[in-house]
Amino acid sequence: MAASGFDVLTWREGASENVEEKLFAEVAHTDDHGEERKWSVADTFVDLPLATTKKTGEVLPIRQISRIVATTGGGTR
Repeated sequence: MAASGFDVLTWREGASENVEEKLFAEVAHTDDHGEERKWSVADTFVDLPLATTKKTGEVLPIRQISRIVATTGGGTR
């Protein structure tokens, strides 16, 4: 799919490597109702292992958008 120019959209569950803090930037968007939303995000590329090819080690190079999210207790993830 990637070789054909398709963008893959998925939800990544579970633990992943931390993204360097310096790669994050504040972004904002005003929706159709005039409400402004702000996020701290990083736009990076990762190699996503393909479950069906564990023996060959094949990966899909994929764009990863990471967002800093507040957690209960005042921390972030």
